[in-house]
Amino acid sequence: MKRECKIIATAVLVGACGDASAWRLDYTLEAGILHSDNINLSPVDPVREDVLVPRLDFGLTHAGARVNVDLGGSLEHRTYLQDTYGSEFRGTFDGRLNWLLVPERFSWTFADNLGLYPVS
Repeated sequence: MKRECKIIATAVLVGACGDASAWRLDYTLEAGILHSDNINLSPVDPVREDVLVPRLDFGLTHAGARVNVDLGGSLEHRTYLQDTYGSEFRGTFDGRLNWLLVPERFSWTFADNLGLYPVS
């Protein structure tokens, strides 16, 4: 019984590995300060403001024999230091998955994008 469990576990691990391709994650963390003499873009009553902006950019890719994945995006949080406006999140996401069903004959591609920006 113990030998059979080892054979089954080995078969499961070999099947789960599939092709030898790997996932790759790239990311960048940033922090910045933005200063504006006219944050509200007003020609008559300009408002000075300082904004703290931490940001995350990322990319996730996978190139396999049958599946290729390319995901990327950014997310930032803006904190207005003089409290002229409330804090806000901004971000984007782009994703693409290409699934090769029949080599050199039939593939299926899924793609989507998303943007998150405040509206006033």
